[in-house]
Amino acid sequence: MLFLEETLDLQSTDLYIYNYICRNLNSVIYMRIRELSLATNVSTTTILRFCKKFHCSGYSEFKFRLQEYVTHKSLTSLEHYDESSNIAFLNYLQKSEFDDKLMAAASLIRKSDLLFFIGLGGSGIAANYGSYLFSSLVSFSSAITDPLNTPLYHLNECFRSRICLVALSISGEQEDIIEFIDNLKQYDASVISITNKGNTSLERFSDLNICCHMPQKTYYSMDVSSLIPAIAILEMLAHKMHALKQLPDSDV
Repeated sequence: MLFLEETLDLQSTDLYIYNYICRNLNSVIYMRIRELSLATNVSTTTILRFCKKFHCSGYSEFKFRLQEYVTHKSLTSLEHYDESSNIAFLNYLQKSEFDDKLMAAASLIRKSDLLFFIGLGGSGIAANYGSYLFSSLVSFSSAITDPLNTPLYHLNECFRSRICLVALSISGEQEDIIEFIDNLKQYDASVISITNKGNTSLERFSDLNICCHMPQKTYYSMDVSSLIPAIAILEMLAHKMHALKQLPDSDV
């Protein structure tokens, strides 16, 4: 709530003050206590009690913390979208270095009998898309977006050593995914990771890493990094696999 991480149980009068402040942030930060009390039709004493509920000693501290909150909010604004990093990555897709990685990933997938895509948050959306794409163009696959509640220990033993997992992670440091892969490694599964940066924990757990070299972007606590690179890799890999599938095994 405003500059507090916790949620307060506000009574009707306090809630009215809170809603007024939220709707008029840019003007409230310049108001004196008397002005705010007139604007909300409550006494200055009620305003002071309201401030104390926000763990402030008085109105001056509340207004100072509110100003910091408004400043931080403006600094985290994403009004300007910079497409240059996406363009640079799409140019990288044309290089032989990337094509070599694409072929190496395709080789790992071709050796598997069971293909999974794993991701959380935005990467979970990409994992679902990857599963849909490969199921449509290559062979059945499944997405895992809740690794803690998706155990694989009931898998038939004949599949356990022929699993390929495509792990999508912007940071490459998500503990839930790394723990899932660590458990999966006991079955000698292959792991392909797609990350936004190199030298991550996920890369070290992978047989092959495709790094996008993209900046990570956050808005408050939300990760809003671009999914364009991950989607592009999945699409190119799926179409590469589809083309290879049409060839006799001896030609691959």
